[in-house]
Amino acid sequence: MFKLPNLDLDFNKTIEKEIPESLIKEYFPDEILKALFYQALSVDIMDNNARAEIIKYICEPYGFDELGTGTNRIGLLKNNFVFKVALDRRGIVDNFTEFKRSAEMPRFLAKSYETNMLILCQQYVNVMDQEQFIYNEPVIKDMLSQISSAFIFDDIGFTVKNSANYGYIETPEGDEIRILDYGYLYPLTLENKTELFRCPRCGAKLEWDRNYTRFECNNPKCRLQVPPHRIIQKMANHYDKLEMETMEMLNGFKLPDLINIESTI
Repeated sequence: MFKLPNLDLDFNKTIEKEIPESLIKEYFPDEILKALFYQALSVDIMDNNARAEIIKYICEPYGFDELGTGTNRIGLLKNNFVFKVALDRRGIVDNFTEFKRSAEMPRFLAKSYETNMLILCQQYVNVMDQEQFIYNEPVIKDMLSQISSAFIFDDIGFTVKNSANYGYIETPEGDEIRILDYGYLYPLTLENKTELFRCPRCGAKLEWDRNYTRFECNNPKCRLQVPPHRIIQKMANHYDKLEMETMEMLNGFKLPDLINIESTI
């Protein structure tokens, strides 16, 4: 179980009882964890929407309400905490990635409190509607500008289809914007940025477009457009590998091989 140290869990002051050592262990009995783990790794059901329906059926008697289903995870709510349950291997990776990224950008990202990779326990954030999203364009683009200095990302650029990925929390100083799903943040640390952002057509520099949804060549005679995933595929991921090794050392065990993870069932 991965946990972030010294986090203030009383972010909305709605939970008066003492916080247990692990909310995941408190709310998910072992037999439920086994069932959810089996669903995430099962090859019998290929449709993640069908998997989500099964997970809702399993968890509903334990007081969980559905928040919504994404591509690889389903969001459940209990006692004002969000629990993101992986629907497949990609969901497991996303949970671990969000847990790692959370402490790096607390002003921009919804807090992640703990994870066993199958489930991520996270701060509840009020989801923006499209009108709120558009109204906050300058603030959101400023956030993306700052994030882009250290990360490549996907699915959080300023486009209406990503509006549900943004929300806000209430603080004494006023509402603050937070990104809800950030499993597709890739650190640029230790990457060769010159080669990474070189236009494959003319060799000029690739730069984010004004909405942070794709890259464009800065050569006026070229202007090639490149989606983020094409650049992500070129990354060496040295920093990510270093993070994994550090996590293994600090927690005293080796992280699972997600390719052959069925052998752990």
